[in-house]
Amino acid sequence: MEKKPRKRKPLNVKLDTKKIDVEITRDENGNVTVDVDTPKIDAHFTKDENGTKLTVEVEDGKFYEFESNGENPKLPKGIWKITGEMVKLFVKRGFGKLKK
Repeated sequence: MEKKPRKRKPLNVKLDTKKIDVEITRDENGNVTVDVDTPKIDAHFTKDENGTKLTVEVEDGKFYEFESNGENPKLPKGIWKITGEMVKLFVKRGFGKLKK
């Protein structure tokens, strides 16, 4: 007996507050899109038949807390306050992560 793909109910949720904006949409095929906008970062999440994808936007001029893992000898392990431009570079090279 062949199983039919399950149709999901479409979903559209919007939450708008002073500090955070969230929008969640899902279609009948199960494809999901989530957008989160906060004063510090903007995140966009998508899930479809190709898999999941998370994109985080960091502004270059703002300061963020970065947690170093000690991989770089000139960047000891600890929490550093650095610009968004440097956060992108350090995360790409695997020197640590953006602290939430």
